[in-house]
Amino acid sequence: MSGNITRTRLSCTWSATVGGTLGRRTINEAGKVLDQSGPEPFSQGSFHGPHGWQARVIPVVCDPANKTAKGLTAEQAMADAKVRLAAPPAAEPVAKRAPAPPADTAAARFAVIREERSTGNMSFLDWSRVSRQGDKATVQVLDILGDDTPAPPEPQWRYSVFALRTITLDCKALTLAQTAYVTFTKSLESEFPDAAPWPVRTAKDWPLGADILGAVCDGKEPAKTFPTRAAAVAHQRAFHPLKK
Repeated sequence: MSGNITRTRLSCTWSATVGGTLGRRTINEAGKVLDQSGPEPFSQGSFHGPHGWQARVIPVVCDPANKTAKGLTAEQAMADAKVRLAAPPAAEPVAKRAPAPPADTAAARFAVIREERSTGNMSFLDWSRVSRQGDKATVQVLDILGDDTPAPPEPQWRYSVFALRTITLDCKALTLAQTAYVTFTKSLESEFPDAAPWPVRTAKDWPLGADILGAVCDGKEPAKTFPTRAAAVAHQRAFHPLKK
């Protein structure tokens, strides 16, 4: 039996990977390195779905209140994996389809709630889809990663660089729970709209979540908004032009 140890950069703010892997090692059951590779030479970030390991890891590693626990050695981890793999596999959850996203030209009121000059990343809150009852609210947020994708046929061309999230939040508890999610590639191709629940996030472990909470719980819609998703995307691309 063999396994891989992969070093990856993650963005706590954007809940996304940052560029390619930093390196990978293949090890055997004793933890001995059999093969290794260096960093991947590209910087394009990518969103990930609710079923990936990133969705479980990011809330933990990004929470400043969490203290690093003593981990396992590579040999111990391989022994643990061997026991787990010998057990009957757990039933895979049935993928639950979320409602299809609104069309690019559907009426909306997207307002910028976060932008990063260094990366080109930008997030918009659609004020036309804010539904609030007391301390609880349901919102829709469009996140865009700055585009550093080389032209086809590089595989990064199909990375998920747009994410449309449906989020329920609590202004009193300062928590957020993502309930639906759909991503789009650079060419605006829609991927599977997934309704699998995500781990509950807080303002402390998710900086962008803190921005969402601040905007919605304050309740003051800004004067400048964009009337469609296509208009919001055009604004972001003017802020951080595509690399052809």
